[in-house]
Amino acid sequence: MRLSEPVVGVMTDFADVDDVGINSVRTRYLEALTQTAGVTPVLLPTTLRPAQIDSLIGERLDGILLTGASSNVHPARFSQALSFEERLTDTSRDDVAIEAILSSVKHCKPVFGICRGLQEVNVAFGGTLHQDLSKVPGAGVHHEDLGLPRNEQYGAAHTISLERQGSLFECVRNSGADIWVNSLHRQAIDQLGDGLTVEAVAPDGIIEAISATGTLAPVFAVQWHLEWFHDVDPVSRGLLCTFGRLCRFRAQRDAFFEDGQLAKTFRRTLAGL
Repeated sequence: MRLSEPVVGVMTDFADVDDVGINSVRTRYLEALTQTAGVTPVLLPTTLRPAQIDSLIGERLDGILLTGASSNVHPARFSQALSFEERLTDTSRDDVAIEAILSSVKHCKPVFGICRGLQEVNVAFGGTLHQDLSKVPGAGVHHEDLGLPRNEQYGAAHTISLERQGSLFECVRNSGADIWVNSLHRQAIDQLGDGLTVEAVAPDGIIEAISATGTLAPVFAVQWHLEWFHDVDPVSRGLLCTFGRLCRFRAQRDAFFEDGQLAKTFRRTLAGL
């Protein structure tokens, strides 16, 4: 028996704590999904094998959320040598997250990426990343000040410019001219992946939001942490509610999704919700 709400798989992180492996996710993501998006989250451990991921997404889940993390995508994923400390990577997460993205596209399930999740989407579509923005000429400061209280770390850092013809613009068009976002990342998109389009940029040109145009599945991602103020920020609410509606739409029409025309209609709803 299905749950009344859509079921969304949430990517977890792997950490070794006192020689014990732990999979975890920050509670704020789960609160944003249950309270604002209106979906039921379930955790995706980094121990999943490709066949298990494909079975879960194809038969059980109505969408996936790729969370932010303190780790970075390993540059071997985009054919580069590692230029930062190995301890800042999480290759088991890389494996599961990228497999989950590809499976979701295959099964026409919505994908929403946040921070590291945006970077994972770009890499899954064949793109590359700046490994450290502090070494990129012309790039602003995008990482947080760890000496500040948490709420200040997640406070507004810079504005973004939305593509007026883009899908995300339609989701938040009533939020005002200036959209401020937080900034807590060192990696960022360098070369955009195939079939992806830029939805928003920061004043220094760093890509802040993307969506997939070459898939039937709705795939979109943002570089900032919208989960932190999901209950009070209108832009965060708009995007999370859109994701929830897309997952709900997908759950209700699961039996009809072999119809290619209906799948195309589903893909276009991202702009209309």
